[in-house]
Amino acid sequence: MKIHGQNLSAILLRLPWQYQLLTGVGAAFILLTAVHVASVLRTVKDKAFAPVTKPVTFYFSDRPKGVLDPSLAARPHGLTAWMAFTAQDEQGGTGATMNVRLAAAQVTSRGCAWWSEQPHAGLTGKTDKLLAPDGQTVIAKGAWRVETPSLVYDPDDKGKEWKLFAFKYFWADDPQHRLAIVQHYGVIAYSAAPAPDKDWSTEEWLFAAKKNYPPAPYDQLVLLDLDRLSPQLQDVVMYARPSAIYQDGVLALALSAFREGETEPDRVILIVSRDNGNSWLYAGTLLDKKGLSAFDAKGRPPYTRIFGATLLQQDGQVYLAAALGTAARRGAGTLIFAVDDLASGKLRADPKTGAPEILRRVPLPVAGAGPVGGGTAAYTDACPRTGLVISEQEGASSYFKIYQTGIPPAGLSPP
Repeated sequence: MKIHGQNLSAILLRLPWQYQLLTGVGAAFILLTAVHVASVLRTVKDKAFAPVTKPVTFYFSDRPKGVLDPSLAARPHGLTAWMAFTAQDEQGGTGATMNVRLAAAQVTSRGCAWWSEQPHAGLTGKTDKLLAPDGQTVIAKGAWRVETPSLVYDPDDKGKEWKLFAFKYFWADDPQHRLAIVQHYGVIAYSAAPAPDKDWSTEEWLFAAKKNYPPAPYDQLVLLDLDRLSPQLQDVVMYARPSAIYQDGVLALALSAFREGETEPDRVILIVSRDNGNSWLYAGTLLDKKGLSAFDAKGRPPYTRIFGATLLQQDGQVYLAAALGTAARRGAGTLIFAVDDLASGKLRADPKTGAPEILRRVPLPVAGAGPVGGGTAAYTDACPRTGLVISEQEGASSYFKIYQTGIPPAGLSPP
């Protein structure tokens, strides 16, 4: 900058030293003030939007005793976010009933905090009698339970844009044969609708593990035995905890795979569809309990089991949120992995070890969880400040709560 042909520094040098000193002090004061104001604004911003863990608030006319297994979905740029979850209520000898419920929340700049009751989806449980292959002899009494739902928005399937998957199984009153009955009569159920609040289709039994799982007459209800997709699935007798995501024409479904007699998943597999769920292909294994030692960290109990895993999406990137367990707790928190290739189920590798790279470790929301623990998580870009939504057992109680954490799957907390 020049004034009368002279630049500003030359003019300042011609001033008396007292004026030069005042000018320097003034400039320094202005600079320090600007830095201080920026620091204050940043501090206020951080305090205002720091991640906060708190229970998700539901407004229901018949409040369930427990809520768990959240799944979140929303239309792009929509004004409503939707949550599917498992609701626990008491029932006589069979313990808690397990049913799928839906809730909706308004999308706001502060997150999605107030979840209101919505009509029941097309998947429901009921008290029933289990029939032998002759279709008449009663072999067990109990109830059909429906749990671990996954809600996904598929914009390319007209009239079936909203899809709901869940694990359905028979829970016998008699505990002696309960595990065997669950594994023989456990299926992945499915329903679809043009909108989450109406017109859900009649329930379908989409997948079972193999022939005679379940036996006749229930086998006639199953649309596909998954062992037909790959020889690698021959040892699986039951699939549970479906988790669906839709991206670029691919509908992907993660499933917890159980071997006979085992009460915890052996691995988490991925199947994919390129025609909105009309046909399916086996993509691979996302997580295997034999490789859990690669995720151990110094000072932490070693991981020994898989509790469950869900597919998430943040800003176009797909993630796997894995709830892993220790000897003391079935679910001891959540590990976040990036899925580099959805079609093949390939997780991003750690460049140093070659094992799947852990992007984030998320502890259980509240200290003092019971022996079951928790860690199954959900997320939607519609509610970034709500962050990961995670369910956890309430102390020694058999019931669960769902918490919002304010923590995103990866990257920094939202601004």
